[in-house]
Amino acid sequence: MKLQHLALGAINGATAQATLNLSEGLNAVSVLDSVTGEQLFDLVGHLVYGARIVRGIDPGSARTGYVDIASSLGRFRLERHAEQVDRGSFVEPRLSVAALDGHAARAETTRELLAGISPEVAARLFVMRSSSDAQLNWLLSEELAAELHELENRSPYEKSSAAPYQVGDDLFAERDALTHQIEMLLSDKRRSSEAMESALHELDRDSREAENQLAEQRRELDRVLAELAELETQFRYRELSDFVERETDEAHHAEQQPALLELDEQISKWRRTLAELEARDAAVRHRLSQLHPDDSSPLLPLADQRACVSIAQRLVADLDSEVARYARPTDSQACLCQHTHARLHPLVDTLGQQVAKLSHLVEQYEAAVEVEQLKSEAEHLARSQTALRGTIDQLLDRRQSRLRTSRVRRTDSEASQLPEDMQGLLAGLERRRGELNGKVVEAERHLADLATRRDRVRRDRAELLNDSSLTQLRERLESVNRRLEGGNEHSARSVRSVAPWRASDILAKLSDGRLREIRLSEHGRSTTVVNRQGNVVRQCDLNDVDRRLVCISLQLAAVAGTAEWGLELPLVVADPFAELPAAEASILTLVLHDWARSGHQVFLVTASRMVIDRLRSLGQPILGLETATQRPEVVQPVQRDEPKLTLHDADMFALDLQDSIGRFRVLGDDTSALFAEIGIDTLADLLAADAEQVSHSLDRTGISAEVVDLWQTHVAMMVYVPNLSLGEVQLLTGGGIQNLAQLAEADADELYAAIDQYLETPRGVRHRGLRPYLSLDAVQTWISDAQRYRHRWEGTPFALRTTRRAAANGSSSHRTRLNGRNGPSRRNGRSPANGKPHKKRTRPLKFRLSRTSPVVDAPSVGPKTAKRLGKLGIRTVADLLEADPAATAEALEVRHITAEKIVAWQHQAQLMCRVPELLVRDALVLVGCGFTTPEGIASADAADLYEFAKTYTATPEGTRALRGGDPPDLERANKWIYWAEHRRALEAA
Repeated sequence: MKLQHLALGAINGATAQATLNLSEGLNAVSVLDSVTGEQLFDLVGHLVYGARIVRGIDPGSARTGYVDIASSLGRFRLERHAEQVDRGSFVEPRLSVAALDGHAARAETTRELLAGISPEVAARLFVMRSSSDAQLNWLLSEELAAELHELENRSPYEKSSAAPYQVGDDLFAERDALTHQIEMLLSDKRRSSEAMESALHELDRDSREAENQLAEQRRELDRVLAELAELETQFRYRELSDFVERETDEAHHAEQQPALLELDEQISKWRRTLAELEARDAAVRHRLSQLHPDDSSPLLPLADQRACVSIAQRLVADLDSEVARYARPTDSQACLCQHTHARLHPLVDTLGQQVAKLSHLVEQYEAAVEVEQLKSEAEHLARSQTALRGTIDQLLDRRQSRLRTSRVRRTDSEASQLPEDMQGLLAGLERRRGELNGKVVEAERHLADLATRRDRVRRDRAELLNDSSLTQLRERLESVNRRLEGGNEHSARSVRSVAPWRASDILAKLSDGRLREIRLSEHGRSTTVVNRQGNVVRQCDLNDVDRRLVCISLQLAAVAGTAEWGLELPLVVADPFAELPAAEASILTLVLHDWARSGHQVFLVTASRMVIDRLRSLGQPILGLETATQRPEVVQPVQRDEPKLTLHDADMFALDLQDSIGRFRVLGDDTSALFAEIGIDTLADLLAADAEQVSHSLDRTGISAEVVDLWQTHVAMMVYVPNLSLGEVQLLTGGGIQNLAQLAEADADELYAAIDQYLETPRGVRHRGLRPYLSLDAVQTWISDAQRYRHRWEGTPFALRTTRRAAANGSSSHRTRLNGRNGPSRRNGRSPANGKPHKKRTRPLKFRLSRTSPVVDAPSVGPKTAKRLGKLGIRTVADLLEADPAATAEALEVRHITAEKIVAWQHQAQLMCRVPELLVRDALVLVGCGFTTPEGIASADAADLYEFAKTYTATPEGTRALRGGDPPDLERANKWIYWAEHRRALEAA
């Protein structure tokens, strides 16, 4: 049985509200909301299988319509009317069946169309909706097993007595030829549709680029116009300024010129006087250099002169007495010359010497007096020169001041230079404006041309989908099928073309190889699943997603089995994707597409954008009620108020907390094994882990704490925010989003601009393939989804931890504002009263290492070193602390592991065992700075500790100890001291 045509509301001659022509493969119907999908799903299921599928829909609001089907019994129309039928426990719309090829429909027709299988079983087996535990238990029940066993024991198709025609080889040949023509035509149409779809995508991309280019050119044009207006304003201002200057310049210059000339004369006169003073000063100093008095003071030669005069006076007195002795009367004949010379000669010599000495002293005195006068004159000249220079400087300042206030007219070159430059700029900007205007007009013309081409491709595509030749071929094929009487042969040939589908194979596809095999247990009433590692997991131990995958696999396998036994019924799928993560939903879409290509008819109703986009990428045509032939709906009046419904698109989450870490393949095929070695099996374990510890435990090149933190951010966004793929999350983090709170509070325009800028960076080049899917509406949707699901993530430990870390690592300006409010005493995390750190905490302090921890958790001990230590019996941190460093280093026989390094390991491990909240890099830095005990850290001054750490981290060894992290600051030093004050004894660790 195949569905051919579906119409809504076309009952009793009423005009159809919408119609759909259905193919024999996959028919994907896109609906705007889940309520419309439920109504359409209920209509098809009720008509085809005779049983209500969606019990929650009010019978009064159920859609009316019909479905045309083709089977070996002929073509029939199944209709649902507005009249209601009381079924005892419930009320449902009335159904009817009518033959379209002249045969009479009987009461048993619906049973014959289902080949004897009960409508209740068909409605649950051939309808895929919610994969609940009840559906899984029913698939494993005795009721279904008995029904399938009975169907298997029958012949592929019991020949109906209603078949009135004789099968001929020519009809089979004609049917095969028509089928081949239809397949070839569909293949051509599919290729043409794919080409048109690719052309549409290319045109859309070109249109976006043209719009961006047009917007950029318009912005450039606005900038040029603004520069032109500003330059013209400056030019007019300069013209006015020049006019005023020219009018006032001459008069002002004439007024200032006499005063300037007078100042120049005074300056010249005083400069000449200064030159004369300088010449006199030079002469005085030259005379001083020539005079060399015995003493600089004239008083000393004066005393010598007085002594010399006294001696001369005595000599003169002696000479006078001697001369008196020789006095004689005029008439005396006595001779006095005998002894005169002897007596007078000494007196005369002595007197001559004293006179000479007195003369010399007089010369010295005169020289000393002259020196004193010259010195006094030199000092006076120096003072005069200083005063005169001050006068000259004052006159020069007055002259300079008058020159500054004087508006001397510019020269002709200066007056003409500036306007010429401004004219050049104006001309250049005018040329640029003309060029931009031309580019804008050309871009608008190109954009209009692209819009025209896009509309033409869409019309061609619509005409391609409504090709009359395909309709004629299908009508001819239906006519041949009606004439055929060999329904058994047709069914057998169709069934043989269908490849078998095993439940284990389907499950392996749906889980991407994570679950490999389904085994029946408890006499077929339960299942066990074998995972990738070979472990057997019971049905009750599977998570919700895995149980849904098992249910879907069993249902598809059962439908495939009925097709092999000759019962080919359409599979009706009603949006089972909302219950699955994005990855599994995408794989299920591929499986249904392959299922339809293998010969099954599938009727899929979905409101998921992701599923529709995935099918379009596979070249699958999408049917939509909004694109079908729309006619006005005849609304029947009702006597009661109906509830108002709020419609939302189905949200899908790419990941779940309970998913295996293998779903996040950051380390390739070895992701699960490598994370399992460090105790991380699920995504919840990854989010709960410390990034520093994960980086240290993985011990792989290039994987720092920042990289692990980025992984956690990617996983959190795909777990807590719906409809986000990994590529979109990478765009968000590239745009600066570091946690969920930032995404919820982001501004759409700023985030869009940041992501667009990120795509132009070297790191963003690898994501440029996502640019066609990036738009402002998409960014706004991501932000609104984060806001709508705030209740999912806001109170989680991961969200709280990342929010606190983002606040602590905020911008410098934000820290400055905080510091300005709190003052200097709180900037370093200490209270002003006692200088101790604040003790208020939101959670108890946590010790990150204990003596019973494996030795691989100790700082600086990686997995390789831990294996070497394990061979020596050192398996725990306590063993490492008690080991002898020298003996251990000698036993390890590793050149770079010395006794000193093992001592450092012991100090680091002891600090982490005794000091709470201490990270691995904290311990490495502290020990590297020489702080090996908690007591020493607690008694240290924060500023000194910070200086030690700053000096150490500047060295190559300190840089390696940071492991890619930021150097510690003063606040971190305060935390170390605070944590050390809350230390514990090593025995208690």
